[in-house]
Amino acid sequence: MGEKMHFDENADLVANYTIINWQRSTEDGSVIFEEVGYYNIHAKRGAKLSVDKTKILWNGYSREVPFSNCSEDCEPGTRKGIIDSMPTCCFECTECSDGEYSNHR
Repeated sequence: MGEKMHFDENADLVANYTIINWQRSTEDGSVIFEEVGYYNIHAKRGAKLSVDKTKILWNGYSREVPFSNCSEDCEPGTRKGIIDSMPTCCFECTECSDGEYSNHR
């Protein structure tokens, strides 16, 4: 396309980005592109990324971040056990084997 691209010494693209959240219109269900933040390559360290979390809608309408696991954390003394034919984020908590323990979630 004839555009020039610039990379820094770490091979990162030297560019600024607008962070967009795809949302659903409450009026007609169409997609709305809401600007929720930016990444500014020229800003000083610690100020390059800015996101306004109050503007983000999840799954189109919700302000609550969705829970991404099928299962809650296991209690101390138990471990995650695989459930056949389920995604790896789904597990059942089983007691630790003799001689082994878990003291954290």
